Amino acid sequence: MKKLLAFTLLTSGLALADEVSIVSSYGTKSSIEETTSAVNVITQDTIEETKPKTIVEAITKISDISFISNGGYGQTTSIYLRGFEPKRTLVLIDGIRINDPTGLNGAMLEHILIADIKQIEIVKGTQSGVWGADATAGVINIITKTPEKGFHSNAYFEYGSYVSRKYGTTFSLANDKMYILFGLHRFDSQSISAVEPYGKKWKDLNMEPDPYKNDTVNLKIGLNITSNDKVESIMRFVDARVNYDGFDPMTYKPADADNKAHINEKFYGFRYEKKLNNHLFDFYYNQADFYRYYTEPSGWLKRYGYEGKTKELGFKYRFDYMKNAFLNLGFVRQDFIENDTNINNRYHNIGYFLTNLFKVKGLILSQSVRRDNYSKFDDKTTFKVGGKYIINPNFYIFANYGTAYNVPTIYQLFSQYGNPNLKPENTKNYDIGISYKGLSFDYFNYKIKDMIDFDLNTFKYNNISGESKIKGYEVGYTKSVKMLNTDLYIGYTTLSAKDQNDKDLPRRPKEKLDFSITIFPLEKLTLNLNGQYIGKRKDTNQVQTGYYTVLNSTLNFKINKYLTAYLKFDNITDKYYQTVYGYASFGRSVYVGLKGNF
Repeated sequence: MKKLLAFTLLTSGLALADEVSIVSSYGTKSSIEETTSAVNVITQDTIEETKPKTIVEAITKISDISFISNGGYGQTTSIYLRGFEPKRTLVLIDGIRINDPTGLNGAMLEHILIADIKQIEIVKGTQSGVWGADATAGVINIITKTPEKGFHSNAYFEYGSYVSRKYGTTFSLANDKMYILFGLHRFDSQSISAVEPYGKKWKDLNMEPDPYKNDTVNLKIGLNITSNDKVESIMRFVDARVNYDGFDPMTYKPADADNKAHINEKFYGFRYEKKLNNHLFDFYYNQADFYRYYTEPSGWLKRYGYEGKTKELGFKYRFDYMKNAFLNLGFVRQDFIENDTNINNRYHNIGYFLTNLFKVKGLILSQSVRRDNYSKFDDKTTFKVGGKYIINPNFYIFANYGTAYNVPTIYQLFSQYGNPNLKPENTKNYDIGISYKGLSFDYFNYKIKDMIDFDLNTFKYNNISGESKIKGYEVGYTKSVKMLNTDLYIGYTTLSAKDQNDKDLPRRPKEKLDFSITIFPLEKLTLNLNGQYIGKRKDTNQVQTGYYTVLNSTLNFKINKYLTAYLKFDNITDKYYQTVYGYASFGRSVYVGLKGNF
């Protein structure tokens, strides 16, 4: 029976520790068992079983990740990990930072298709001691596939509601000396109207849909120079176009409009690894290019755009000084650049980091410390210490304490609304947890000083005096019932997110419940039913956007060893809801697809 690892808090399942390894917990490969932080891993098997279209759809089924969206496919989407805004979560693709330095919303995950993804790692809690700035809430690392030996190819096609089509192909070739993977993917849809009057359906009002098109190309090439020397190059190109709606300049309310956006992202990575016995040397260069261009015929500015770049040049050295123990240290040079004519500014950072991990019998201890020297801000040292005690294979406890910081974006510093005197946010965090036979409990607590927010009095970004607080707990339960050929998962999170005046931070649900049931009635048939309940949640205008439940289902049928057909139902009950006041969400949707592996 396959295991639905997507919905399993893997730190609560040591039986799975040998099956999955991750790299984002310590910046180097480690097992789930060695990780003291709370971690979720979404595996390739789960992606195949649930058939998500984008990264957003995949990760928001985890109970302490919520989202809001300004409409349908391709519209601005915000991911809240443990109640933090998306700019406070570091997002990586194969270790390449994809947080956009020209924007306000972190990584544009709404444009990252799920194609050719091997697994998604979600490490929770402050991780600045390992990764530096922007890892306040945690780290999401998207790992792409590495080819298996021989020649392989696949092709797929999906069609469904809102005239939505998803299709593409991937070719790969690998032997002992080299490997190459090349993928071409497209997703397009007429989608839905972005705006929608609160309490009414856009279709009933004959509002026009806002279409979306995404073309993604990815390439991975590796060369094993010797058994101890490896070179790898990664490239991923995203070109997306979306119609979107705006605001009425008189009423400041969402309004139907004929606005268009063109988003182009390019991600590059180059890595050279050398092994010498128990020593590993890792040299790498990563680059991310961002281009966003907007046309608003009825807007204050008819045309405007942003163009940015992030560069990283780094070195890591890992020394396994004894069994179940290692040191990982290194440095990195980071450049954050905005080239467009509106801002045209930049800053850089040089970071030094050290992580130590060792295990003695059932006790695992980790320590990470990092020093960052930014050209625009004061130098900053962050750290994290963690421990896990494994009482037996089915029972353990863990605890972590760490500090983090979140630097202002170039837009917040130098745009017309910017403030060049902004300081980084500073955060302290601890979490504790326990796991026993698939039942897990995790409590987390954050205190944020100098939080950056938009000041409506000055129309500038400012550091807010005082301390904001985010805390909550997550309860999860997983169970494989072999007699019934069924996998079960349920996860519940309660959240308190308060600003410096003890007022609720908007757009975070106070409660969130997720469940998944996967049944394998026949060897060739898989049925998944999953659902999500969002509790009390208020928008910035205090309008209620919570208290709803959405149910989804996916049926997979393996026709033969090459072909799989599937049927996917989203929002089965056609539940009406809005995640953002005045913006539409999908109603009942049906999709049918066919995938071939050769």
